[in-house]
Amino acid sequence: MKFNFFISLLAIGYCVANISTAQATEFQIDDYILAKLPDWSDLYNEYQRPDKMFLNIPKLMQELSISRNQAIDLQTATREARRKGSPVTPTSLPEAQNQVDTKVLRTAKFIVVFDLDETLYDQSLKKDNTCADISFETSPGKTKKILTAPRTQSIFTKIVSLGGVVVLFSANQDEVTQRNVSEWKFADGTRLLDSKLVTGVLSNSSLIVQSKDAGFMISNPSKDMRYFDEKLEKVIIIDDNPTRIFQPRNLRLVKKLDGDEFCEKPQLRPIYNAILANVEAEIEESVQYMTKNKMSFAKAFLPYSMIGQVTLNWLKQGSDMTTEQAIEFIRKNPDIVESFF
Repeated sequence: MKFNFFISLLAIGYCVANISTAQATEFQIDDYILAKLPDWSDLYNEYQRPDKMFLNIPKLMQELSISRNQAIDLQTATREARRKGSPVTPTSLPEAQNQVDTKVLRTAKFIVVFDLDETLYDQSLKKDNTCADISFETSPGKTKKILTAPRTQSIFTKIVSLGGVVVLFSANQDEVTQRNVSEWKFADGTRLLDSKLVTGVLSNSSLIVQSKDAGFMISNPSKDMRYFDEKLEKVIIIDDNPTRIFQPRNLRLVKKLDGDEFCEKPQLRPIYNAILANVEAEIEESVQYMTKNKMSFAKAFLPYSMIGQVTLNWLKQGSDMTTEQAIEFIRKNPDIVESFF
């Protein structure tokens, strides 16, 4: 399986197909670029670089009559064009090589997005770490070590067997993410990118910011789950960092994966081993409930979400409900869980 981390620039893209001749003549990508954020505002961006920019996604969607994932893919392609020093004009817009196959997203029973850094792997290991399962040379004499989370292949396999789709989404730089994932092999030797378990990989260029004119402000570059499902009915994300997620009803928060701690403190390994095992069980149970009760996956999974857990604990503390009863109550009364903190 091949993934397009960077969308190639072709003659005329899907975006232009919906623009009239007059509109195309007037269209300039610079008209859709949001004001730059300061360098200190985001760990992974250096805003003085010409490719470090964000587009006004709602404005693109409205004026070009394109979908949200098309608009975000346009942003990714614009960044790549700027990295190469290529112009972005009405006659050189990106073509429709979506980073994730939209047909697969539409037909999937549910979608699980996984963060990478400190969720599925730790790439900041000490030089003497002996537990790393990915190792490669980044430059002459310099080796990079990465530890992947226990049970990663297992949870991917379970999701796919249940009719779901797995997507990876890192906030880290595109180039870094591309290299790391390219080196990842499962225990049986299969390269992650050659397997049928992962449908797509997104990285830093697919993060979004949003002005308050669009309804609410997103100032920290974030992962928008509407890329995968506009209605947010069948997508969740597994992530250790809630600050890049503004849809907490779709977020399953997990403890950070600390590779050095995993290696140096064997007594903690069973706990690390249980993280994805627990998430896998929650997903399977939610799919079964979804199927039996004919409801959306996100609603079935809601009690396990970050903000759903707040409501679940509130219900248990203020009544004699068991955990199982509180989960059932939330599923039957989803409006009791807020959309935002």
